[in-house]
Amino acid sequence: MPVSLPYVVMVLFYAALAFVAHYKSDETIRLRIDGICILVFLFFFGLRGFVGYDWSSYYPEFTHSPELSYLFATPLRFWRWEPGYTIFFVIFHSICPSWPAFVLTFAVIDIILLVRFFRKFSISLPLGLMVFMAMYGTSMVIDTMRNSVSILLFANALPYLIERKPLPYFLLCLLGASFHASGLLYLPLYFFLHRKINKWVLLGLFFAACVVYVFKIPVVKSTVSLIAGIISPSFKQKIDEYLTFDVGGAILSIGFLERLFSGIMTFLFIDRLRDVRKGNDVFINSLFLLLILNMTLSEFRTISMRISGLFAFSYWIIWPDLIQCFRYRGNKVLYVIFLFAYSILKVSTTGSMLKYENVLFPHMNYNERLIYFSRHFYDDK
Repeated sequence: MPVSLPYVVMVLFYAALAFVAHYKSDETIRLRIDGICILVFLFFFGLRGFVGYDWSSYYPEFTHSPELSYLFATPLRFWRWEPGYTIFFVIFHSICPSWPAFVLTFAVIDIILLVRFFRKFSISLPLGLMVFMAMYGTSMVIDTMRNSVSILLFANALPYLIERKPLPYFLLCLLGASFHASGLLYLPLYFFLHRKINKWVLLGLFFAACVVYVFKIPVVKSTVSLIAGIISPSFKQKIDEYLTFDVGGAILSIGFLERLFSGIMTFLFIDRLRDVRKGNDVFINSLFLLLILNMTLSEFRTISMRISGLFAFSYWIIWPDLIQCFRYRGNKVLYVIFLFAYSILKVSTTGSMLKYENVLFPHMNYNERLIYFSRHFYDDK
């Protein structure tokens, strides 16, 4: 069975539910569809086996979780993980030392935060989950368990940013940061992410990032190397040896064409997107931030994906919102076809490390999956 097949089936399933929900005005039916979306999400992500990369570090840590006394006897600075996550997994392990239950619990947290977010901002839960599966969401839930909580807590803090309520906004961001330190990056966004930025400024920054990407301009490497040179020539030499330029694939890849398409479409329809709902500038600015960061940091593939992924939620809202921006039905249909087709194409490139297994069916145990992990670790690099 192709590695990507389970993910393609999930996208097709959510696409079918989005189609049905679109033509059903009965609120009871729509709620049932939402309920099916949630249950399928929990079955797929909550009951997964050892899938992806990060279980290889999370699982040993969980199985060797210290006793509750560790939280009181060990100074905070010696905790391996952020305090929120450490407290959570130590307490959870003391109550239920089951890794599958731990994974399922994280999936429950993720879907609760996702549903709350989509019901606030999305035109359709199944459509939002379909785009979520294709654009960062799958890898986020599977490979960045702590970070997923941080990102989704921030997504749920956005209403407070839009309504200019600093206290609940900062509290949610700090709660997210207690699971993953990257959540601290969201704190200063309160002061400018909601602003209506001139669309030509956004377009200029976007095309500057495209130039950096296409011509492989090592912005980060040059900046870090310059700072290191000021500190110490020997330190600069070590930094230069460590930093290597790696765009991570062909320049004119499907991914780059998609980013180009997303940036241009958002620019062309920016005024209509702003009219879709109050505060939509938050998502417009976030999408441009994602695209710009992704391309300017492309010399370091992992850093590029992780940093830009902090704004993945913008895809989940802006892409469905664009459907409402077309005046002619034919154009709207063509865009919807693109949305479904690209989502399928995106998940069809799923690499061997994400080979899916479910704990309710025969699956590899930890040692067997570790062998598989070692054999295929570089397949997708």
